[in-house]
Amino acid sequence: MPKIEKPKNKTAQKAGKTKKPTQPKNPVAYFQCMKTCCQKGQSITKVASECKTNSLAISAKISAEKAKAVKKVAEAYKEMGQGLSEFIKAAS
Repeated sequence: MPKIEKPKNKTAQKAGKTKKPTQPKNPVAYFQCMKTCCQKGQSITKVASECKTNSLAISAKISAEKAKAVKKVAEAYKEMGQGLSEFIKAAS
């Protein structure tokens, strides 16, 4: 006589396993992305999905823009310092 196996109960196997929510790879980059993109007036759901998938690329782009702004400010202070030093030399 052939031996008939009973089907396994799949719900009992799945009950022990819980699916953890996926988190972004870099939470700091994710929240910075959310902060900058939400200030632009985009919808939150669209921004959240974009930031979750591309947070590192977006944060790199934003940090590059910040680096350019910092360089401009540094150059302006350098020029102002040179102008002030010339002014002080002329005044004394």
